Amino acid sequence: MNEESFRFGAYRLDAATRELEHDGTLLTLTPQVFDCLTYLLRHRARAVGRDELIAAVWGRADVSDTLLAQTVMHARRAVGDSGGEQSAIRTIPRFGYRWILPVQAGEPASVADAPTAAAQAPAIDVAGPDRDRNDDRVDEHGIVQDSRSESSSSATSASTSPLPRSADRRVRWLGLAAFGIAAAVLVWTMRPGGEPAPPPPASVTVRPVLVVPVAVAPVAETVWVPLGLMDAIAGRLRDGGWPVVPSATAVALARDGAAAADPLRLAREAGADLTVAPTAEREAGRWRVRFDLHGAPELPATVSAEAPELLDAARLASDRLLALLERQPLPEQIDADPDRVLAEWVQRIESEFLADRLDAAEVLLDAAPAALRDRPELKFQAVQLDYRAGRLDRAGAGFRALLDTLSPEAQPVLRARSLIGLGSIARTRARFDEAEPLYREAIALLDPLNQPVHLGTAWAYLGVSLGSLHRFDESAAALGRARAILEGTGDAFGVAIVDAGFATMQADRRRLADAAPRLAQAIERFERLGAQAEANGLRIALAQMYRELLDHPAALAVSATVWAQVRDQPSQRLYPMAAAVHALALIESGRLAEAGRVLDGIERQDGRHDAAYQWRQVRYARAHLDLERRRPAAAAGVLKVLLADETAVPGDAGPVWRSWLTSLRAQGLDAAARAELPRVARWAARVDEEARMHADLIAAEQHLADHEPDLAYARYEAALQTADRIGVPRDVARVAASYGHALIRAGWLEQAATVTGRLAAWADRDFDCALVQARLHQALGQAGPWREALERARDLAGERSLPEALDAEPLRHALSGRG
Repeated sequence: MNEESFRFGAYRLDAATRELEHDGTLLTLTPQVFDCLTYLLRHRARAVGRDELIAAVWGRADVSDTLLAQTVMHARRAVGDSGGEQSAIRTIPRFGYRWILPVQAGEPASVADAPTAAAQAPAIDVAGPDRDRNDDRVDEHGIVQDSRSESSSSATSASTSPLPRSADRRVRWLGLAAFGIAAAVLVWTMRPGGEPAPPPPASVTVRPVLVVPVAVAPVAETVWVPLGLMDAIAGRLRDGGWPVVPSATAVALARDGAAAADPLRLAREAGADLTVAPTAEREAGRWRVRFDLHGAPELPATVSAEAPELLDAARLASDRLLALLERQPLPEQIDADPDRVLAEWVQRIESEFLADRLDAAEVLLDAAPAALRDRPELKFQAVQLDYRAGRLDRAGAGFRALLDTLSPEAQPVLRARSLIGLGSIARTRARFDEAEPLYREAIALLDPLNQPVHLGTAWAYLGVSLGSLHRFDESAAALGRARAILEGTGDAFGVAIVDAGFATMQADRRRLADAAPRLAQAIERFERLGAQAEANGLRIALAQMYRELLDHPAALAVSATVWAQVRDQPSQRLYPMAAAVHALALIESGRLAEAGRVLDGIERQDGRHDAAYQWRQVRYARAHLDLERRRPAAAAGVLKVLLADETAVPGDAGPVWRSWLTSLRAQGLDAAARAELPRVARWAARVDEEARMHADLIAAEQHLADHEPDLAYARYEAALQTADRIGVPRDVARVAASYGHALIRAGWLEQAATVTGRLAAWADRDFDCALVQARLHQALGQAGPWREALERARDLAGERSLPEALDAEPLRHALSGRG
């Protein structure tokens, strides 16, 4: 008989290959959980003592009973068992554990030979009204027993489990949109997370636990407790194997006292069954932490614990709640945490991050003892601070330094989080090809650890990056995996970001009319969560979508909303990009003076933020404004810097190249402009089809200036065909307007009418479209349509001037033209 292979029910464990399969599907376990299962299976003929199992799994004796109990809990869940059912692993009171499910060793057995634990365990409905807690009884473990009837208690004890377990373009215009999404999730990327249980049977519905901010007397020493201790409790429960709503979501849901007012409503919004409302009190030199439990009437009313140190009391209360959830013996005490001081500093700083008080977090980091500041956990938080504050150069250097010291074997989670942070910096700078391998390495590290919060984050960011690289099928698959993982943890923020990622993918496919409303829905979700910074980050993306759709009023309205909220906060990470997008929307609405004031203010802050992608947009907006004000020399000075390093020019720089050559020709430097065409061609060749469309348009305008009309028309035709195929209104309008003006000047009016007919849909809201239509009607001698188009152009001009020749009354009869 081969004692390296075991079959039980629908499961097969192979000790030699260290694999556990369920119905042919490979399951992922931690080494300790796999070793625990294997040892119990090999010694199934007898009970295994706790000390024996600890020595077999960890190879040492200094392992706490709590850690052993949690490992056994994970082992049970891996095979569809639970502490209440004990159909596979039975607890032997005051001794240890024994494997009791029938096993066939050696050759595989039929799946039908034995029923699975999952099939034997019925589901339990935990819905019901909140309990009345006036006459509850407290036992020796700090558990408040409900004063309801004994029959109710009996029914509860017969239940199998109190709650179900955890289931498991190159960038174009979208450089701005991708930044908006990246800015929206800087906090989401950096949040802490624990290790949940392996996935339960597919029949189990996943509903996480919601931990709300801690109620505590508001004195100076406890200012960190409401959010910091909440996050510590959530982490402890998550490490114990239970899916827990992320702390950032809990903070958003519990704003304005909502947690105390209606905890069950908060649980429903989070998709949770159980709400844990903690209270912390200090009396006679000891801390008492009490959990009020809402939404699961089969549980006791409260769980509490006392200890000299606050974090220790919270840990013990958390472990007692975990024991109740798993029908485990209640722990009397917990082992001392040798890193308790470090843990408290981490939670104090985390509380400031959750409250978005970055200045206070910086003070705490500076005040931490020197010995703690050298620990990887605090170094990581210092890098988080730079990241959240938008100091991306410093944050990138910090992440790289951490990666040089963090071992994949010893510190896989912290290393994975650093990789995700570094990848997100690359993504913010539209370097999606750099971001992809970073996210993939993070996923490889996290997947065996079953870390859903960070794993879902990495999959989501990978999906957005792949979409921006035009690998749409891979993008959709990655985003789908992210959504499934994050929904299982009650992560409302994460799900909203994934939905925004799907909208981004639609935009990358140039389906802007479909993408814009989906992004607007994601913004609404963030606003319902009270996540205004996240909503504003996505508004930046939405404003850019509206610009591409030539919906200038909508773009201006959305960008104005963001700018109104950040213009007096130059330290905000959205500040430069919000200014750039709003200034561009103002310019395209003809409000040049106002755009100038916005840019004057933002440029005084240059140097306070990351010098890469954000400031490229600010400087391009300045050059665009200079060209509209007929200041080509000033514009050329800015644009020359932006395009100095050809290899570093991003994929969305088509308008920048076009403005650069326009500024040179406007100064009479036609030869210099012509000399730039090879650079433009090389840039477009390494990007994509849309970049090549811009290169064709730029070359057409240069050939026209060089009196080479045949060459110009050929390039115009190529650009127009591409623009029509891609279908982005802004691209179609810019090519058709430029081509139309050229044809009108040459007298090819029938051809001009054919080309500019595309612009009719946008002539009532876009100045350039209205202008070319007025010129065409003037050339055709159509006085009535000319007057209407001219009036539209005047209405849309704002502070922009119309060509004087356009005021001339058209000839009574249409010009014959050449066509």
